[in-house]
Amino acid sequence: MRRFPAPAVAHPPTKLRDERFDSQSDWLAYIHLTTALDRNNTDRISESVALHRKAVARTDEFIAQVRAHLEQASCAERYGAGRLRTTKNTGAHMYFAVIREQGAAWDPSLSMREQDYWPEHADFVNGLLDAGFTLLGGPLGEGNPYRAMVIVDASSPSDAEARLDEDPWTTANILLTKTVDRWEVLAGELASPA
Repeated sequence: MRRFPAPAVAHPPTKLRDERFDSQSDWLAYIHLTTALDRNNTDRISESVALHRKAVARTDEFIAQVRAHLEQASCAERYGAGRLRTTKNTGAHMYFAVIREQGAAWDPSLSMREQDYWPEHADFVNGLLDAGFTLLGGPLGEGNPYRAMVIVDASSPSDAEARLDEDPWTTANILLTKTVDRWEVLAGELASPA
């Protein structure tokens, strides 16, 4: 913490302090400024102190507005959407985390986008995204073996697996579903499908 040197004036004149400053801290700020600057610039220093007091007043006003809002805000607004909840969320979507892994037809010498049926797979994935079924997805790890995780909004694990079985990569044995696990979102928030 930066410390200012002791003021040159040990006991400020009472009249000056009472007329020009509302608090002892304003007066001390004035003393420090006057010792640091030329004593003939008191008008400029007084303006600086006045600007400081206005900034403090604006900050105090903002804090009062935030406090007033928080007193009226709901718990979600107060603590932020997406925070860890302490009550049961009965209207939640049913999400599943699906792990998919390379099948026998995966060519390890080729990159993901060079695999057979890549354009068809990409169109299929984009269709699931547009339908609101797939929420998130992408490769896991370094790619040996190639694995991907997909977060889906489905009614059951079998529904999730059945929809993903329609993927051209699945029918060609390039990418297979390994696990489908129910995923309860406790912290954070996913956008609901429109």
